[in-house]
Amino acid sequence: MLKNKFTMKMNNKLTMKNTLNIVGSILVSTTMASSLCTCPVFADETTSTSLTQKTETVYANIDSDGTQTGKVVDSSWLHNDDGIHNISEKLDLTNVENVKTDEEPTVKGKTYTWNVSGNDVYYQGDVHKDLPIGVNITYELDGKQMTAEQMAGKSGHVKISVSFTSKESETIQAGGRSVVVHPAYLAGGVLNLKTGNYSNVTCNTGKVIADGSNQILTFASIPGLQDTLNSAGLSAVSDQLSAYDDCVIEADCENFDLGSIMIGVTNDFDLNKITQVDSISDLASSVDKIVAAQDQLTEGARELYEGTSALRSASLPLTGASSSVMQLADALVTLNDGTQSLLYGVKTYTNGVDLLAANTSSLYGITTALDQMQQATSTSLLGGATQLQSGLDALNQQLQNVDPDSFEKLDKQIKQNKETLTAMQKTLKDDKDSLKSLQSSLSAASTALSNLEKDETLTKELNQLNSDVQDLNSDIDTNNSTVTADNEKINNEVNSINNQINTINSQINSAYSTADTALASAEEATDDETAKAAIETARTNLSNNKQTISTISADDLQLEELSKLDTSAVSKDLSTLSTTISTLSTTLSGLNTQLTDAKTSMDDMNTDLNNAIDTLDKMDQTIQAYQASSTVDYSDAVKQLQTYAKQLDEGSQQLTAGIQTLNTSMTEVSTQSKAGIDAINEGTSKLSSNSSSLVNGTQQLADGTSSLAAEQETLYSMGSGLTQVGTALDQLNSGAAELYSGEQQFSAEAMAPLKEMADLTSEEVTVLTDTFNGIKSMTNANSDFAGAPTGAECKVNFVLQTK
Repeated sequence: MLKNKFTMKMNNKLTMKNTLNIVGSILVSTTMASSLCTCPVFADETTSTSLTQKTETVYANIDSDGTQTGKVVDSSWLHNDDGIHNISEKLDLTNVENVKTDEEPTVKGKTYTWNVSGNDVYYQGDVHKDLPIGVNITYELDGKQMTAEQMAGKSGHVKISVSFTSKESETIQAGGRSVVVHPAYLAGGVLNLKTGNYSNVTCNTGKVIADGSNQILTFASIPGLQDTLNSAGLSAVSDQLSAYDDCVIEADCENFDLGSIMIGVTNDFDLNKITQVDSISDLASSVDKIVAAQDQLTEGARELYEGTSALRSASLPLTGASSSVMQLADALVTLNDGTQSLLYGVKTYTNGVDLLAANTSSLYGITTALDQMQQATSTSLLGGATQLQSGLDALNQQLQNVDPDSFEKLDKQIKQNKETLTAMQKTLKDDKDSLKSLQSSLSAASTALSNLEKDETLTKELNQLNSDVQDLNSDIDTNNSTVTADNEKINNEVNSINNQINTINSQINSAYSTADTALASAEEATDDETAKAAIETARTNLSNNKQTISTISADDLQLEELSKLDTSAVSKDLSTLSTTISTLSTTLSGLNTQLTDAKTSMDDMNTDLNNAIDTLDKMDQTIQAYQASSTVDYSDAVKQLQTYAKQLDEGSQQLTAGIQTLNTSMTEVSTQSKAGIDAINEGTSKLSSNSSSLVNGTQQLADGTSSLAAEQETLYSMGSGLTQVGTALDQLNSGAAELYSGEQQFSAEAMAPLKEMADLTSEEVTVLTDTFNGIKSMTNANSDFAGAPTGAECKVNFVLQTK
């Protein structure tokens, strides 16, 4: 038997459809009942039996297990277009009677001769022999075998097996093999499973038709065909045909109530509708060529897919760098923005340095002012201190020999000392104000340098710039390394895959020509429309695959390298600048500290002067109080004045020491300030002279990053190109994979069954052909059941029904 899976599936569908139609016709015939008009008999005419057609329908009841029971009736219909005249047949029946008219046959033994008016006669009789097909029905509930009666009213998973047995058989020789053949009967059944009682209904050889509250299950089988093919050694053909003798029905049941099973059996079908045996030999020869060509196509598709997969894998380091290249492009712009910001900062920075250098000469005014202050300290303050000490000595001398009448003279001495202190305090205040002014100027310069020193903006920007440049240069190294290595590798792979594609295309063209010619021959070798359609589909697929492969190719690709940046010169200039500023700032800070110390000394002396003046005021108040009151004790007033004088003497000594210390400090500050300011002037001049070098270096760096930033679109295009290359390679690989998968699927679904058919040996083809011829011969020999006119065209149907 032909082993073309697609053809067989189509024929199986056709067989099932025909089975259901035929079985349905048989079961419908059970309702046939109509009357015939009574007409005269023409006994002297004889009708040619070669034109006579006979249809038998045999009715029998069976138990729920398939056992035949009760009377079997054969209902027959004879038809002849020329009328029923002297038509004789030998019948194996009893109680034969015309069911439509009163016209009776002439009976002689078992020979019945019919003469009736019209072209038809309908009669029936009782059957007394076994039916050619046996039926066995078994039942299971939840895996436990029971009878139908035992299952009544129960619920669970139901399994009903209807097995058909062909009782007629004979052994023939088919291709040198002994094969048991049976007449070809098509058996089927109809079972009504109420929707409320049954669900999830399945059947291995049937289908379910839903009709409102009913589920009509129909099933079919060809009894004995499986046994015949297995005995012929063609079990694979039997499996593909699904030639089962058992129809297995399964369902979930609530309250088992089966009802009646209607079974129909007929010999009114053509085995050619299942297969065309006559064309197998011619078709097999062509299929050999088809299969060989398809194998070549599949192997070519496999090689192509493996090649594109290797190309895709090799390209991953390059195509996968697309996002990195895009990030590199953005990094270039960010780096350029940072460099431009650095350039702006450097220019602002150097402008400040130049301004500082221009104003440094004004710091020499501090030295001049310090000299003047030292001179004032040396003359006014020291002179005042000497004068104050003389006055205090005179005051103490007076206090030793004081009497009430000399208090007025003493008060005058006190006022003179107070005036001396006040003059010294004024001088000290003027020097302190001058010192504040000098310190302000010095602080301004120190602050400017300190701000330059402490300003971390340039340092941070330079550090960030250096870091960014290092990362960028690393990315550029990696990118250039990838580009250099992968350009060569990828292009080698591209050339290799294109060469492979050309070779495969050549193989495919050859295979296509062979396959197309073989398919054309195969199409001519069969009359089966389903096979023709499958072959035509195969030719179309071959043509499409040929066109698909011819369009697959890989393009060359080449990427350029990038240049790196150098920030060492700018870093060196900024480092030198930073060191110089730090040195100058330290110098100014030292000078400022000395001025602060001098100011502190002046504050201390001012405190001493205030204390002395307060003491003189108290002495004056004591004298005034004594003179104004007669109650003040003279001796107490003198003691108090002596105490104040002692305090004044101690304060004067301390004040004189402070003035001498201040004079020494001012002399040192004046000397050191000149040296410090000379260093500052020299340092700022050096800073100013380096400004242009620093600006130029930063400008060159900014120009370099600007050039790189200008390559952003180029890098974007490169990244986009890498993405497109990756997409193209993915599409190439996907196309090759789809082609290979399609070829495999086509081989599995279309070519493998053809190959299986081609794999039938010539011996198996002969066995298959002889077996089917034997089945046809036996079917023709058993074309009737109870008997028929000689040479009549016969059909026999059997209708079985459970009680």
